[in-house]
Amino acid sequence: MHANEYDYSSVGDLSELKQFVKKQLEIAEDHKRNWTKNRCKMSRNVQNFATKFSEFLESYSGIVEVVKGADQQYGGLAYGTLSLFFIVGLNKSRHETVIEETMDILHSNLPRMEAFLEIYPSEKLESLVAELYAEVIDFLRKAVKYHQRSGYLRVWHIISHPPKFGLNVDVGRIMCKINEVKEESVIKLNESVRDIERQVKDMQKEQSDIKSDVLVVKRDGRIIKSDVRTVESNVSKIQQHQVHTCLSELQVLLLPTWTTHNSHEKQLASYRGLLATTFDNDSIQATLSDLEGKTEYLQWRANKYSCILRLSGHTSTEPTGLCWLSNTVPGLVEKLRLEGQHVVFHLTQRQHWMQDDVPVQEIVSSIIYQLLQLKPQTLHDRKWFDELHRRLKRDAWCTDLTLLCKTLVMVLEEFEVTNIILDRIDRGMCSGRSPRFIERLLEALSASTCNTRILLVTNPATGLDWELDLSDDTKKKCMYLEIAQWDQEVITPRRRKRH
Repeated sequence: MHANEYDYSSVGDLSELKQFVKKQLEIAEDHKRNWTKNRCKMSRNVQNFATKFSEFLESYSGIVEVVKGADQQYGGLAYGTLSLFFIVGLNKSRHETVIEETMDILHSNLPRMEAFLEIYPSEKLESLVAELYAEVIDFLRKAVKYHQRSGYLRVWHIISHPPKFGLNVDVGRIMCKINEVKEESVIKLNESVRDIERQVKDMQKEQSDIKSDVLVVKRDGRIIKSDVRTVESNVSKIQQHQVHTCLSELQVLLLPTWTTHNSHEKQLASYRGLLATTFDNDSIQATLSDLEGKTEYLQWRANKYSCILRLSGHTSTEPTGLCWLSNTVPGLVEKLRLEGQHVVFHLTQRQHWMQDDVPVQEIVSSIIYQLLQLKPQTLHDRKWFDELHRRLKRDAWCTDLTLLCKTLVMVLEEFEVTNIILDRIDRGMCSGRSPRFIERLLEALSASTCNTRILLVTNPATGLDWELDLSDDTKKKCMYLEIAQWDQEVITPRRRKRH
């Protein structure tokens, strides 16, 4: 019976057809197992049958020849009957072998059909698989019917349907369908490979285009970076020019007599030499190491708020108007700079004798100008610069201590921590009393958040009264320390013994 003789109208789609095939295969397996236990005997039976039949022919051939001599027609009938008997036996064994081998093939190939459909879904492939399933159903039904027959009916079935005319034809159609499915899968595979190759080529082209774009972007990036560097350089030059212009304007207001030949650094170097020749090896010098051993100095360095430390002591070296404690100043300036700190200074007395005191306004102007040199970028703020410029042009700039101190604090607020060293501040004149300047400065610092450490070097020989009149609020916010009576003549004898 051919596959198209069955009615599959109840099967809705390919998935139902696959389930139907599985069910038929299970039925065929059940029937197959009923006679599998005799399967091992079949191969031996076939061999035994062939052997016995061969022995039978040898023993029977003489009788047949005798009968054939008596009757030629009877001999031909005998040979035909024996041949038919032998062929039926062999065909029965071959028939069952074909069924078993075909079922093994179906077991191994049917799952592959599902895999092919999942990997290469197409209408043609689904149609071929459906046709294959129909052939499989037809074969399995025939196999079930064969196994359901009795032994005698199987023999007559073999006689009427030998394998080469019945079962082998069905198996051939199944194998043909399997091969068609595989060939279609190979076609789909090749199409997929072709699509992948096309995609790879497209991606390679796209990658090449991207690389080209990247090169263009990199080139443009280099050009942009070069342009940015040029702009930054130009901006930097403009800013430097602006700062130079602003500093020049402020220098005219702050230090009208200042020149590069008389810069603060040259003043410090010259002052160091003067102190060294004045307080030579025959005299006792106050060194930075001596200062660092003082408790008050350590407090001054460690303070997190604004603080003033005053050094005061008589000088026994003669003849000079210099203070022996001034020798600590150059070393302290150098030490603070090496530590990376902001430090500015003013050397009020840079020679042995002075006829006139230095105005406090000049001292404050010197400190402000040095601070602006340390941080010129503050001048980029035009509003800030205009305010500073306005204050410096006021008539009260030279006489108003409060204006001087508040302007100094305005600049100090641009720094986190600042160190100011004022050497011989006792020679600073303001209504004849330098301590009044220190009082106003402490009051201005107490109202600010900046941290400013100020070191004062004074000579008590000037006769100034350093009793400061500070408010309670100023005393809480700013610390005032002093090392007084650090006299050279008191220490000299003890040090000479040690030397």
